[in-house]
Amino acid sequence: MKYSLLNIVFLCFLLCAVKVTHAINKAEPGQTTYNMHKGINISTWIVYTSASDGSEVADYFTKSHFDELIRLGFNHFRLPFSEKILYKSISPIVRDTVSFRLVHNFIGWCQEAGVTVALNYHIPRVAKSTIGGDNATGVAERNKIVNVWNDLSLAFGHYPNETLAYEIFNEPNFSSNTIWNSFANSMISKIREREQERIIILGPNGNNDISKLPYLSLPADKKNLVVSVHFYAPSALSHYNVGGLKGIFVRLNYPGQIFTTEALAELTQQERDQIQPHSGNFTVETQKTRLQPLLDFATTNNVRIRCGEYGANNEYEKAYNDKDIKVRYFQDVVQVFDELNIPHCLWGYKSSFGIFNDADELNDPRVVQAITGYDITTVANNVGNSLKLKVYPLPAKANQTVTIEADFEQEILQHAVVEMYNLSGIGISSVVLTNPITRIVMPDKQGVYIISVKSKHEVIKSLRLVVM
Repeated sequence: MKYSLLNIVFLCFLLCAVKVTHAINKAEPGQTTYNMHKGINISTWIVYTSASDGSEVADYFTKSHFDELIRLGFNHFRLPFSEKILYKSISPIVRDTVSFRLVHNFIGWCQEAGVTVALNYHIPRVAKSTIGGDNATGVAERNKIVNVWNDLSLAFGHYPNETLAYEIFNEPNFSSNTIWNSFANSMISKIREREQERIIILGPNGNNDISKLPYLSLPADKKNLVVSVHFYAPSALSHYNVGGLKGIFVRLNYPGQIFTTEALAELTQQERDQIQPHSGNFTVETQKTRLQPLLDFATTNNVRIRCGEYGANNEYEKAYNDKDIKVRYFQDVVQVFDELNIPHCLWGYKSSFGIFNDADELNDPRVVQAITGYDITTVANNVGNSLKLKVYPLPAKANQTVTIEADFEQEILQHAVVEMYNLSGIGISSVVLTNPITRIVMPDKQGVYIISVKSKHEVIKSLRLVVM
């Protein structure tokens, strides 16, 4: 059979296209398999806190919090740490034993659950500008951190490669790309002395920004490397009332032009000039275009990739009582990540960017649904045996009286108590269940709650519900 030159060229194009699609984030022979699909940063635990050691943060994040995130559909975790919390000193090396135990516990939970965690060197004691300096002080500080990674490898190197990864440094912002590339190679080389198959994650100088990828140099052996970027677009939403946007209150539009003509007309010229760097058109298609350099880098360098941070703070919804715009953003950006096969790790767990507030209540269940697909507003998630327990209406509203219908045998009803508590295990209310149908008043705060039916002090039925 004969083929025309045009057919041959077209066939080659198809083969190349298939190869590129297949290559993105596919483990090849000899590479460690590492699942990083839908992740979340455990922010504000052993990082971004005023605590000085592990004993002050031990109760902030527990196994019950971990289990809740697993239930919500997250299968990858980024565990950022602050150097001052994990180490009492790094010259000489002095570990904070409580903090190290917390990390061991977390990795153990991940291993047991069959999910992955990336240990991330997030905040050093010394300013990053000092560490990245082209002088003797910078060299000395970089050598200290290389030594820290030697110690971390000694402490955690026994965990399975499929469970634990190392992310060597968060958002480097050094005086030159050459210094960062050399420093990254030194940290990787030190880890490789002991752990050849461990996944190591790194990003480009310049705060892990996609635009800086062309300046990132990778070691010759890239088989177990993952390149990570941070993606906060649109920054006008993600960092509303922060940095260059501080104190400028302007209504946003999403999807589309983030600043409309009408919104800009309400600002002074100085304010318009100040927010101009954050302007732009943001849709599913334009977000794909913004992420294309990451795909190109992966293909050119034959390396796996991920987005280590994305998200949005709660400043806009506080200013305008508008949660819907953030939901639309999450729906679109996660759709783009998934279509392009880019693993993603949400920032974060709590605080202004978090999906939970400080009372362990979900800020907006729709955000979780957009990220993981878990629809917490309609799933009561009955657990236990075949006993039937109905609660309606769902989702419930704050202070609303709901009906509990228990299809239990009379003997069980005679000893049954209905208890409601929050995800921290704090009791909210308790009702004796003497009849098949009873009623209970919902709490006055929105969030996720657990209703348990106990008989003779044993839980015989449990379900979760959302109060909107």
